[in-house]
Amino acid sequence: MMPGLVLGVIPFIVSILMANQVVMFMSCAMIAVAAGDMMIFRNIARYKSSAKDIVYIDHPTDAGGVIFER
Repeated sequence: MMPGLVLGVIPFIVSILMANQVVMFMSCAMIAVAAGDMMIFRNIARYKSSAKDIVYIDHPTDAGGVIFER
């Protein structure tokens, strides 16, 4: 999520203030690239469990991850 914020949202705001179309285009591209990170974060945030310990591990070959509960 951090690259989407640092390389996307913040430069987008700066590009609006400076009226710079090149920076705006690049920031929109970075926001689009960070869409996968946002979807994974949304899925983790929506996960509800009554378990005490939860560990999220990035899946080694597929998109997404694996959640372990104890």
